[in-house]
Formats: sequence, structure tokens, C-alpha cells
Amino acid sequence: MQEIDHRLKELRGQRRRILELSGEDGQIKATEAMLDYLDGSSELQEELTEDIFETLVEKIIVVSEEHLKICLYNGLELSETMERTVR
Repeated sequence: MQEIDHRLKELRGQRRRILELSGEDGQIKATEAMLDYLDGSSELQEELTEDIFETLVEKIIVVSEEHLKICLYNGLELSETMERTVR
């Protein structure tokens, strides 16, 4: 019985490592696709166009009045702090 429990623990560890690696691999592939998209542009972009925004940004989460979280399609999350102007 101990041998089965030990083997089960080993297999669960292997499964967890495989899932972690496949998740990283997916993020790498998604990042490479985003870079290919940006490299495919013939001219240097000085401003973010609607097309680029929709291609890269999955969603924006308002965390607080001063804090946004920008979630990209490749899984990266960017935190942005905004200064509040007093009126």
C-alpha cells in the first residue's frame, strides 16, 4: 500500500510539472505571435492604434480609482498606476 501511495505522489508531481511546462510553452508561443504581428508592421508606430490594441489586449480590469490591470492575450498582466488630478 505504501508503494502505491508513493507512486501516486510521484505521478501527481510529474503531472503538475507537465502542466506548468505546457502553460509556459503556450505563453511563449503567444508572445512570439504578438512579436511577429508587431514586427510585420512596415513602419514604426508612435501611437497605439485600435487594431494593435485589439490584437494585444484581452481585457482591462479597474482595480481601484488609481490602479488598472491590463491583461494581454499572451497571459502577461501589466499594472498601471494613474495620477489623480485635483479639480
